[in-house]
Amino acid sequence: MERRREEKGHAVLKVLVRAMKKMGEMEGLTGDQKKSLVLQTLEYELDLPEPLESLIIALIDILIEVENGNLTFNKKIKSKLYERCCYSR
Repeated sequence: MERRREEKGHAVLKVLVRAMKKMGEMEGLTGDQKKSLVLQTLEYELDLPEPLESLIIALIDILIEVENGNLTFNKKIKSKLYERCCYSR
C-alpha cells in the first residue's frame, strides 16, 4: 500500500513537471491560464481527488518561485558556493 502511494506521488510530480515545462513554452497565455492548463492536464492524465487541487496549485506557485530565483531552500549552501567561486584567493 505504501509503495503504491509513493508511485502515485512520483507520477503526479512527473506529470506536473512535464506539463509545467510544456505550458511554459506556450506564448500568449497568462500565468493563470498556464496554471489552469497544467491542472487540466493532471486531471486528465491522473485520477486525482479534488482536495489535492489546492495542494497542486500551491506546489505550482512554489516551483515557479524557485524557477524565478525568488525562493532558495538553503541559503548557506548557496552563499558558500558563491564565496568559493567568486572570492577565492
